[in-house]
Amino acid sequence: MPTVETMITASIAESGATLREVEEQVAEAVQEAGREPLLAACRAMEGEAIGSLRRREQVEVVKTRPLDPLARFGWVRLDRQQVVEPGLGLTAESAGPIRANLTDARSYR
Repeated sequence: MPTVETMITASIAESGATLREVEEQVAEAVQEAGREPLLAACRAMEGEAIGSLRRREQVEVVKTRPLDPLARFGWVRLDRQQVVEPGLGLTAESAGPIRANLTDARSYR
């Protein structure tokens, strides 16, 4: 299982910071810091799924396209790999280990 980690740093003014200002500064730092581990985890999961399918020669990567979902940490850009089953010409978008099974694509023959 892939592991990702990050560290945040929040610069708080020594003079005149209210609790609300401190909370806002920390919340912004947490949101920004949360994006990178999220993206790293998605890349690792998709890499494992695509790698497994490619090793078994079940798919070929044909292109990469961006996907921009709204996550808990704000908008993030994921680069997704689009794959095809060799010989069929049908495309099935990889969705990591959750939907790495291409049986749906085979049912359209």
